[in-house]
Amino acid sequence: MLDEQDEFLHSADGSPIWQENYFFLGLDTSGTIVYLHLERFPDIGEVEAKAFVELSGKRCSAMVTHHADNCFDIPGVNLAVEKPFARWHVSADLMGDTNEPNGWAAEQSKGSTPFGFELEVTSTLGPTDWATAGAALGRPDIILDHYEVPCAWSGMVWCGDIRVAAHGLMVRDHSWGPRDLAGFDLAYWTPMVFDDATAFISGVTILFGGRYVGFTYIDTGSGATLFEQPWVRLAGFPERRGYSSASWRCLGADREEQVEIDFRSHVPVRYPRMGNGHYFNDALGVATWGNRTGLGIVELNRH
Repeated sequence: MLDEQDEFLHSADGSPIWQENYFFLGLDTSGTIVYLHLERFPDIGEVEAKAFVELSGKRCSAMVTHHADNCFDIPGVNLAVEKPFARWHVSADLMGDTNEPNGWAAEQSKGSTPFGFELEVTSTLGPTDWATAGAALGRPDIILDHYEVPCAWSGMVWCGDIRVAAHGLMVRDHSWGPRDLAGFDLAYWTPMVFDDATAFISGVTILFGGRYVGFTYIDTGSGATLFEQPWVRLAGFPERRGYSSASWRCLGADREEQVEIDFRSHVPVRYPRMGNGHYFNDALGVATWGNRTGLGIVELNRH
């Protein structure tokens, strides 16, 4: 069971594949994207930050690595938990690369364009804890200690000489433990945030040797309820920038839920330390769930 201390750093178990991750991924109605992923590697004493922004048609990103053990305060990046599970301050102020219209984001450690964000991130729903459903899959190297929080965000975002005030919806997650994503064929992570972050869908479906396994949690204000494995149909191909929209479905004990997502942008980022040749392609867009609209993400995980 989660407690407020789980928002902070955890003790490693000595395994060379143990890592801790914080991820913030948000979109506003104008198409502004904020992206921050922190990987902490206690075994080698390193923290790696991958950051990205998109606004007014410009994209800028960077990947920076520091010899440190505290990913809450590294050069250019700062996190502050103002109230566990309810309010964070998140900022990045980096020099990045803008030359990735068809390539990978967050590849370069040195760039010439200043970019970043200064955000207040708030939540009204509690965290969705994957512990029960994740343990049932029997893959502790993939579905480890992990929770997600639907959020609203507001603040300043900048890229080069463009600086805007923005606000939107966000999902943030936090995980820790052994991680090796080389053992599956592909996976879809499908977090979706609706109604000013008062309704949330969290799901994952993973292809192991020709068979999909996974689960869904749905929270509309009364706590997260576990549903069956989601089904994802892409308009396009399961590859980097390969799909323009998606249909998502899952079954509950007495009903079926369906969401349609129209993607606005893709953020493909390589994560080799999670598994040989591994990458995420985060597609963000507008999700429609009955009479609700919000942020929909279909993250493709593959090699």
